[in-house]
Amino acid sequence: KLLNDVFTSRASDGRYFFFFFYDHSQDEPAGCVVRVDNKILVYYRGTATTKEIMSDLKIKQKSLPFGDQEVFVHSGFKNEFTLSEDAMNQAIFDLDDTKSLPIIFIGHSMGAAIAQIAGLKHAILHPHSDTKVITLGGPRVFGHDAAKLYNETLDFNTLRIKQAGDPICNLPPKGLYTHAGSNKIKASPTEKMKMHKPETYQNIINSINQATLDAVNVRANALKIHNQIIDAKLSAPPPVPTGKRPPMPPEPPPPRNGINNSSRGGI
Repeated sequence: KLLNDVFTSRASDGRYFFFFFYDHSQDEPAGCVVRVDNKILVYYRGTATTKEIMSDLKIKQKSLPFGDQEVFVHSGFKNEFTLSEDAMNQAIFDLDDTKSLPIIFIGHSMGAAIAQIAGLKHAILHPHSDTKVITLGGPRVFGHDAAKLYNETLDFNTLRIKQAGDPICNLPPKGLYTHAGSNKIKASPTEKMKMHKPETYQNIINSINQATLDAVNVRANALKIHNQIIDAKLSAPPPVPTGKRPPMPPEPPPPRNGINNSSRGGI
């Protein structure tokens, strides 16, 4: 419902809906912030300008601080996030000045990558906030250390929606970058020229039923329990074999010249 509100602008009441812009342009909004059903939704759009295409191609990693931590992310997506961060935060503040409402960061394509960066930074700076992320046809954005931090923070609060065969989801290549977030919904293939379009992802959203979401939640809970068991095993002391006594300490050396060395005092 929240996604459809964004796509169809049904939530565009001026009191509850704000566009925000990149610093370099007031012509093409970077996205919008919506307050609906006592939730805040931050939506980042996909690539729309030549400059943004150039940002997509800047795959060199660049450091980005998250609180007292610093990790490496896609430099082009990092630049686009930085150029819109202040405007986005102001729009969030205008709709929820206490930052007490649940917040969902969502984006399509380039916007999906930026939404993951924005969601991670928000979750780290506001650890008590109910923060979630939904990506639509999102590329890889995090280096391995950054993905590890993301999964420690937002792994099971992230839903990645992918159209089968969408080439953008396989970029940049594996090696330098990796996807973050365990929950995935993979839709059936569609026409090649349409598989990455926002309208295609809107249709996927419309087709998602409660049973699919329940299955995702069951998988997420199972993974969470599995990870807790693994963590518990790693932190537990090694077991003592049953029925066996622990090894005895070594015998003291034999006395030399009739004197038991173990009883001699120091010099």
